[in-house]
Parts: sequence; structure tokens; C-alpha cells
Amino acid sequence: MGRVLLPFEFYEPESVAEAIDLARRHSAPFIMGGCTLVPSLRRRQRREPCLVSLARIPGLDDFSIHPRTGMRLGAKVVASALLPHIWAGKRFAALHEACEQLYPPHIGNMGSIVGNLCSGVPYFDLPTAAMALDAELHVTGQGGDRVVKLEDFYTAKFQTVLSRGEVVTQVFCPPHKADSGSSFKKIYRSRRTIDDLHKLNAAAMVTLDEDRARIIDARVVLGSWSFRPHRYRAAEAVLVGEAPNFDLFEQAADAVLAELDPVTDLAWVEKTRFAQCRVLLRDTIAQAASRAKSRHDPFEDAAEILEDAS
Repeated sequence: MGRVLLPFEFYEPESVAEAIDLARRHSAPFIMGGCTLVPSLRRRQRREPCLVSLARIPGLDDFSIHPRTGMRLGAKVVASALLPHIWAGKRFAALHEACEQLYPPHIGNMGSIVGNLCSGVPYFDLPTAAMALDAELHVTGQGGDRVVKLEDFYTAKFQTVLSRGEVVTQVFCPPHKADSGSSFKKIYRSRRTIDDLHKLNAAAMVTLDEDRARIIDARVVLGSWSFRPHRYRAAEAVLVGEAPNFDLFEQAADAVLAELDPVTDLAWVEKTRFAQCRVLLRDTIAQAASRAKSRHDPFEDAAEILEDAS
């Protein structure tokens, strides 16, 4: 990196309303951990004369995670905050695993989850995992509040539906049915050129029926293939209504591959990329289904005990 930052104005508001007003008047971006923004400023990939920090705004570091109310994460919650939380690992495993695998490790202590989602970097892990969990973003701006599904959030590489003066104050992942499991996996890849995607990532969520014999709902997401993660409904249609098994997971992976376009014009590169993608998707779906089938929920056990006692 090596370059010093060019001079800029740095504002530290103490309320969301003040931050929105400053960002709108100065056409300035928001900054929290700065793990993506600061390197881009150092490399002269972007020039921002003003920055608006969220660090002093109270309440944005609040978060709650519960199997019955879902997961709510404020804009200042860093990725490492999820790691010791039991319900993050059990009920929202895909995002938990994505946070756990962030590299280098200091990113998890500095970078906020919301900031990672808002960066629009095509190969980031957290958007892929959060999309599999049906995440939605709570946006506040001068015109009021709105909720945006993560699936609808990205418009192009490094671009989102946010306009200057709008800030994401919270990300919410809804609670899922009892017999649900999710998973996140990725494959690191070596780059040939600086423009190459240097890894693949995938996430899945699978929900089983009460007998844990058939799949009643599924979400399959592949990231790092284009400018944003994509949900593949054709693969989900292959899974829903069927008994979970290895052959079924391979069929779902093949359904995703049928929709993918080559990224390069080199046949051997694409052959390798497609082969890696097939294995990655198959194993991600398989792990999500396995977790859905074997998950143990002490809250449900307590409810059954109370019903028996009455």
C-alpha cells in the first residue's frame, strides 16, 4: 500500500440525523472501521474530500440474537462480536462461519458487518452468507426509513441502491423454522491477473419437515462469480420436496452451473472453475442439510417439557 492519505475533512456526529445531514451537505461517505474505504483512498482508487464517522453515534453497536426473534446487528457491530455467541453459531451458522473465516484476522476486530455488506466488493464473504439467511437492511435517510432486501441491494460492482446521505443503521436476519440449518464455505484461488476473482464462496440454508425426512424450503447462494452474490431458485426447486441425499445435492449444484456464464475466455480456466464450483455448492448444501437434520434446540425441549407437565 505505502501511500499516505490525502488531506480530508473528518466529521464525528453524535446522532444519525446529524450524520445524514453532514453526508448530504458535503456529499461524503460514511466510515466505521474503514477496512475497505481507507485502502482504496491510499491507493488513489477513490478521492473523498470529506468523511462522516459513525463511531460516536450511540446505539449502533447494539445487537441481539435469538432463535425466536432473529438476529439484529447495528451498523457498528464488528464481525468478531458474533464469534462467541452461541445462537449465532447454531441458528445463523452461515454468517457466523463467514465472520470466523475473515482474513487477515484483524479485519474481524475492526470491520463492521454492515460496512462489509455495504462495500459492494464482489468477492466479499459476508454478503453471500447473509443473503442465504434472507437478510434485510434498514436504511435511514433524509426522506425517512426504508427496508431493502439484500438480494435487491447491489446494482453494479461497488455500487448499491444507497444514495449519498443514506445510511444503513441495522441488518436483520429473520428467525427460521426449527428444523433449519445453514452453511458457508469458500475456496481460495490464485490470481493470474489483478482483475481475476481470487476465490469462490457459497452459502445455503435448508429447512426440513417435522419428520426431518424431506426438504420444505431451501436457499442457495453463490458469490464471487459476478458483481454480487446470486440466489439460484432453479437449484432450490430441485431440493424442495425431496429427501436429502448426496445425489440430490449434486443435482442442485448442476442446476446452478447451468445458469453460469464463463468469466474468462480460457477453456481450461473455466473447466477448473466450474469443477470447483460444483464441489463447493454440493458440500455447502450437504452441510446445511446435515445441520437441519441433527440440530438440537434446548428451547424446544423446554417447551415440550412444559406441555407434558401441564
